[in-house]
Amino acid sequence: ALTPTDVITCDFNFTAAATPTSAATTETRSVWTTASAADSSDARTIDVPLPAALPSFCASGCSATLFVYPASDAAQHASLPVEFFNYARPAVTSVYPRKGSEQGGSVVSLTVEDYQGTARQPSRYMANLFNFFTAPALKVEVQCEGEALQERGASLTDTGNSMFEITFTAPPCDAGVANYTLATSSGNVLLDMGGLKALQFTYQGTVVSSVTPTSGMTNPGSAGVDMSLFINNVQTAPATTPTVTLAGVACVVSLSTFTPDNRQLMLKARTPELAVALAGKVSIVVSGVVAGKDLAFQWMYLAPPAMFLEAESFTIDDTQRTWVSASNSATVKIACVIRNLHAKFDRAFDALTLDVPQAETETVSFRSMGDDGKVTAAFTLDASALPKGFYSVSVGVYKDGVRRFNVSAFDLSARAGAWMEARDTTLPRLLSAAPTEAPAQGGTLLLLGLLEAKTLQEQFAFGAVSFALRLESGSGVTEVAGSVAHVISLADYNARGGKYAAAASAAEHFAQASESLFTAYLSIPTMLNAEVLFSTTPTQATSDAALLLVRTPLIAAGEKLRVSWRKAGAMQYHDFAFSV
Repeated sequence: ALTPTDVITCDFNFTAAATPTSAATTETRSVWTTASAADSSDARTIDVPLPAALPSFCASGCSATLFVYPASDAAQHASLPVEFFNYARPAVTSVYPRKGSEQGGSVVSLTVEDYQGTARQPSRYMANLFNFFTAPALKVEVQCEGEALQERGASLTDTGNSMFEITFTAPPCDAGVANYTLATSSGNVLLDMGGLKALQFTYQGTVVSSVTPTSGMTNPGSAGVDMSLFINNVQTAPATTPTVTLAGVACVVSLSTFTPDNRQLMLKARTPELAVALAGKVSIVVSGVVAGKDLAFQWMYLAPPAMFLEAESFTIDDTQRTWVSASNSATVKIACVIRNLHAKFDRAFDALTLDVPQAETETVSFRSMGDDGKVTAAFTLDASALPKGFYSVSVGVYKDGVRRFNVSAFDLSARAGAWMEARDTTLPRLLSAAPTEAPAQGGTLLLLGLLEAKTLQEQFAFGAVSFALRLESGSGVTEVAGSVAHVISLADYNARGGKYAAAASAAEHFAQASESLFTAYLSIPTMLNAEVLFSTTPTQATSDAALLLVRTPLIAAGEKLRVSWRKAGAMQYHDFAFSV
């Protein structure tokens, strides 16, 4: 019989079943209590507290045997089987969104499933433990990297069928990952949210994602460039229109449009006119979208296109060419087209001049052709003081009496700059010849490459071209005639057609040439083809160029060759050094 003062010992014997790697084990947890007064049937009531700690193997539930006996007599005991179990925990089934703007303001929603319990399977709700059915007051603790802990209130909504929705508004946070922790309003952190203690939320930086166009000319005179700026990860429309600068100078913002669905802000702005010296990568800075933060973006400021003279439009006395006669003292008219000369390129002008060293020029006229920077100009040039040779050409651009620019290049890749040649027009130009010496017995095939030899070709067709060796000695000058085998234009040589076959036949296919001499022969048309590329009209220059094939006569000694033909009723002579 127990009395109310008896000390009662209660032992919980926990048994862990055997596993493939361990034997069955038993652990005992003891608690102490006292019996209550007897009721009418002499029964005693004992309130048995649970053990302060359970064995580790009981973390997910286990079985135990409860032994109850007086501390004074352990043999007198009663036993009872006891089952330990875990209440079903609430489960987070979804979180949306998991990322948002660094400005904050994203409404984050967690969907949670809880368990109300049954008679056979009790629940936290039935045990009066934390649960969502009792609508607890909640809050969210937000830990942004490097910042103090922030708290946000959270609302709880019962959506039925044991499902709940928790919502809260994300606070502002620098771009990166922040930890959100759900807690009760009293500060108890909920550790049993389906194993989810902290929710990670990614803050996306508000950025200028793109600018169109990606580049443009915004030099003085351009009136600026209209551009559209697209800014991503914007939570709400700015209270006032943001400001935009380019290279530190304010742009004119004409439109600000916010699209909530994709959290994008679009701005329309016009760039300011900037000094040409700033051309290159410049910074666009947008302010007023994120408090205390400027948004930067790199933009390409394009310099105005370079000015040049159109080679194909350069004419002298209405003929497309870049040479004047050094043998003719007449004044010539030069016309040209200057490209990319316009006020919109910061190139306003009111006067043009043509500059050729040692020559006197005068401006006749100039006129802008539309809005694309094309200007036609005409000048006169007195070439009487120009010796034979090449001269640089430039057009001076003036505004209010001040020379601002020099235009001194043709649009040709084969040769830099712009040039003009003062040419001896009485004779073709001998570029090269092979060989430069021959045996005195004669019969050597001599190949001469000549430029501007159109007249020579015409006269050969009439049989009016002759060739001789000119002998100079103490007794005077004599000439010994050789023979002209053939004349062929460089264009016909390149085409390898019937005229080429006739010339090859006349030269007997170079059959008597050694390997080194044959190589020298082939170098002559190669050099001609390279030289005609420097002409502004390469096709015409190729047609005018000629290969002259002659055979040397029998002679004792000599120093010069002479080719003669009739031009404009007079004999024309071409001399060049040669050794016999």
